[in-house]
Amino acid sequence: MATVVPGTVVPLQAIILEGQREYAMFPDLMRRHHWVLEPHQYKSKELLIAQLSERVIAPAEAKAKELAQK
Repeated sequence: MATVVPGTVVPLQAIILEGQREYAMFPDLMRRHHWVLEPHQYKSKELLIAQLSERVIAPAEAKAKELAQK
């Protein structure tokens, strides 16, 4: 991730099972690159599927539109 994110300006959002931790450098990537979104944590695969559109896809699409305007 640390080698791909700086050169690939596309929205990135980690999807993490509740209780797990994100990639160790993820907070640093978020500080350095405004296209890296807050991780989405989910409690179950059923809840992830139910929330995917609203909490993962919509924020990524909004960030993509923002990036396209710059």
